[in-house]
Parts: sequence; C-alpha cells; structure tokens
Amino acid sequence: MKKIVLSLVLIGLFTTAHAQRQNVYFLKNNGREVKERDSADFIRIIQEPDSGDVNFRLLEYYPDGAKKTIGYTSKVMPVVYEGPYVSYSKEGKKIAALNYKNGHLDGTAYYFFGNGILEKQINYSLSTSLNSSSANQMGPRSWIKESVIYIADSTGIVMVKDGNGHFIKKEYKKDGEVITEEGDYKDGLKSGEWGLKSSAGNYWYKEQFEQGKMLSGESYKDGKNFSYTQMESPPEFMGGQSAFSAYLRRSMKYPTDAISRGIRGKVILSFVVDQNGRVQDIKVDRSVYPSIDQEAMRVIRESPRWSPGIQHGVPVRVKYNIPINFDF
Repeated sequence: MKKIVLSLVLIGLFTTAHAQRQNVYFLKNNGREVKERDSADFIRIIQEPDSGDVNFRLLEYYPDGAKKTIGYTSKVMPVVYEGPYVSYSKEGKKIAALNYKNGHLDGTAYYFFGNGILEKQINYSLSTSLNSSSANQMGPRSWIKESVIYIADSTGIVMVKDGNGHFIKKEYKKDGEVITEEGDYKDGLKSGEWGLKSSAGNYWYKEQFEQGKMLSGESYKDGKNFSYTQMESPPEFMGGQSAFSAYLRRSMKYPTDAISRGIRGKVILSFVVDQNGRVQDIKVDRSVYPSIDQEAMRVIRESPRWSPGIQHGVPVRVKYNIPINFDF
C-alpha cells in the first residue's frame, strides 16, 4: 500500500509540473543526473518564471514526495540561486533558511538542528578585501564575508550571542574517538587561538586569528608536524589552469565515430586528487556519447600528478569536478 501511495504522490507532482510547463530532473546527491526516478536521491522541478518575474522557481522533493527545497534560480541548468531558499530534512523539519544573490549567499542565514532548535545565524556580505578565514572567494577581487551572529548547541544552550562568545563543539565517532573544536568569536569574527584535537592523539591543529584573519597555524597528523599561513587550498594542476588547458588541447583526440555522426558536447567528469597528487576515482557525471566520454576519462587518467589539496597544513583527498568540451 505504501508503494501505491508513493507513486500517486509523485505522479501528482509531475503531472502538475508538465501542466505548468516545468522541467523535471532526477538527481543524485552529488548533482549527477540519472534517467530513472528509482535511481534518484531527489527530484528537482524547475518552473518557468511568472509574468513579470525573471527567475525560475525551484522545487525539490525526496523520493517519497516530501519537500526538500524551495527556492529560485536565474538559470535552469546549472542552477544559479537567487533570493530566498529554504531546505528541509526528510522528516519535514526546516534545516536552513537562506538568501542568495547571483548564486552566492547574501544577507542573514539561519541554520537549524533536526529538533527544530536554531543552531546558528550568520550574516553574509560582499567584501572587496581578501580575508581567507572569514570569507569565501566569489571572484578575482570580490569575497563573501561571513560574520557569526549566534550559535547554540542542540539543547538550546547559547555559546555565541550578538557576535561574541566562546564556541566549543564535540563530535563523537563510532569508534569512541572524540573530536573537539573550540575558540572565541569577537564582533562576529574568530579571535585569538582556535584549535581542534582528537582524543586519540593522532591529529590536532592550533591557529591564531585577529579580526577573523588567520595569522599562522601549526598542525600534527600521524607523526608529522606542519606549519602554514593559509587554512586551505584546492588541488591544482602543475603550472595552473593555463597549463591544464594546454594539456587538454595537446592530449585530446576527437573520436572519429563522433565526428562522422556530428556529435559534440560537454562531458562533466568528477575525480579525486589524493594526498600525493594522483588522480583517482574518475566518473562521468554528465555523458555526451560513449566514445567521447571514454576519451575524456582517458585524458584525465593519464594526467600528470597534481599539487594536492591542503587543509590546516595537511595534504588531503579532494573531489574535483570539471567540464571538458568537445567541438569541431
């Protein structure tokens, strides 16, 4: 009986979507589109803009028909979030109430625990000053600055109020290990010493902050010590983006069967750059044509080693997504 009810709920959603000239996508949690509804982690419906509006309405549902996301986007695919955005847990609890501008968080954001208690309140604003610890990069000279207003634990005990207070968080692992992070906020920004340590003793870091900017850090992992001045950095092809583009142009061979059929398009791949800079776990997230997909994977598989991603001074595995365009 539950399967029948579920099917009726989803059929109702999709029937309404088509009547209102909407697009329906079946997606995995990593954003990869799949053809079958039964293979999807969630369903995305994008409605055409109402009269006088320029943004599409975005609705997402869990497989059982429960709402997942309500928001707006200025583009159909890929989405570029605009305006209010609300997300829900599978149990129907609100977990985030955000606002976006040109695909980036903007204004005050609220995040909630699964029990409905407010976890944190953060203000996001566009900044033109580089601040690596309290901002996310938006463009060459623009940064999204984060200012913490409020933080509480899952029982409602307030740790940070009006941007000031001492934050402490403990994460309990299945094997009994406890990860503890703590530090102070002053006027919404990290201040003084911040640290994280494992109860197992195999990993820790300490970082010094002033007005939200990290000045220096030191860490320890599996018997090795690290010193650093940048909290994290992504993996990078040796020589940078221009060298990577040159490598693709030099190495790619357009499949003859795709040329003869006039097939062109953009393959989207995902892969992992491990701690040693090796490329692993290559997957096609968006396919164009079998021989084109295989050629894209071959070029990435044969790529020289990358500079690995770094977090708190330690080389780490990082998942990467890239589009590779085939045209002639």
